[in-house]
Amino acid sequence: MEMDILRGELERLFSLDELTALSRDLLGFDPQEVGGTAAKASFAKALTDLCAEVDAVEALVDAVLASRAEADPRLREMALAGILADEELASGASVGPFTVTRKVGDDSVGILYETKREGKRFAVKVLRQDVTRDRRALNRFLALTRLISRLDHAGLPKQVEIGQTEDGRHHYVAWAWVDAQPLSARIARSGAMHFNEAKPILESLLDVLAALHAARITHGHLTLENLLVARGPDGSPQVTLIGVGEDRLRLRARRTSGPADLISTLGSAKTMAPEQVLGRLTDARTDVYAVGAIAYEILTGKPVFLADSPVDRALAHVARDPAAPSTVAPRGWVTPALDDFVLALLNKDPAARPQDARAVLEALEAFGRASGIQTATTISDEDINARVDALLAAPDDENAAVELEATVDQGAEPTRIAEAFAMAADQVDAEAQSDIKKSLLFRAARIYETAKQLD
Repeated sequence: MEMDILRGELERLFSLDELTALSRDLLGFDPQEVGGTAAKASFAKALTDLCAEVDAVEALVDAVLASRAEADPRLREMALAGILADEELASGASVGPFTVTRKVGDDSVGILYETKREGKRFAVKVLRQDVTRDRRALNRFLALTRLISRLDHAGLPKQVEIGQTEDGRHHYVAWAWVDAQPLSARIARSGAMHFNEAKPILESLLDVLAALHAARITHGHLTLENLLVARGPDGSPQVTLIGVGEDRLRLRARRTSGPADLISTLGSAKTMAPEQVLGRLTDARTDVYAVGAIAYEILTGKPVFLADSPVDRALAHVARDPAAPSTVAPRGWVTPALDDFVLALLNKDPAARPQDARAVLEALEAFGRASGIQTATTISDEDINARVDALLAAPDDENAAVELEATVDQGAEPTRIAEAFAMAADQVDAEAQSDIKKSLLFRAARIYETAKQLD
């Protein structure tokens, strides 16, 4: 669509002679080599196609805007947004051997599609041209992607492939489709999670991240969008981690005789560690900070810092101290001990954070109700009964399940609550609602385990 607007403006604003002059004098392209000089429409198409091929679309837009004051203002907006020549692919389009089924999402790195090849589903992320301009950064990312594909872990993508589109303009990374939803979708839909629900998700994330750190690999671009959450065979959450190494796709300062003036980074303004914002060296502790930011948003439903722009939000990681999660989360859901745990991950000094994901995972696994998250009874029998009744009336209501499980931390007898979840599971059709039944039984088992720890 964006390229159609650009071609339309070339035809509307310029004569054929003016277009050929613009090509020759401003862009440096010989009109005869561009082709299509017999008619204005054909030359406009040939020129935009060439500019897309040689990464000169923004230069063409600059030339149009400088030559014609009446040019469509959308051209300037599109150029600033960096979306020209990164047009979305329609259903049925080809990306290497893959056929696009639908667009799944996009971010600053690329556009993600669900595709098929020989009847099997694959995810394909087509990288934006502007993040692959630095060949050093691109080669580093591709080498890292190949390295990660050799790691055997349930939380990493399988059947990873790398390729280029037929026109050579875009690189892509493909992997076997994961039937899961991004954690960002879950938070957007239902808001904050209670710790009981968040803990197994964080443990699954940290387990796969620990495997990367053990292989001396940092993720570098941890976001809610890059965490795909599904139910594992035992009903517990299984996180698949995508987007590994995407922070490598950034311009790098070259060594000169004087100080380097280039500061450049690539990441999410929600989760970037201070050293990442400042363009300094990153390591496993940078991922630890991002885990803290993810844990914060899971527990509160809000990012660590709110600001008017991504730049302001990113700078806040450097200059501002985060509010305690308990002051943002639903009342009573985050204890002082949990505040301390999350804020330790968000320490601005990398040396003061846990050193890698394994250290965080060990701390999290030890961080349970038996260690004193909450023991005092703060909920009445009437409230407990009301929450039990609410779940039994609607076993598929996720909010009702979360509210009932939270009563354990408020002093309810764990065995009683576990039995309520088991009763709710008995009401669910095992075939039609298998995921819901597994989730309810998993909650029951988890609470029974808590009861054992407290005995």
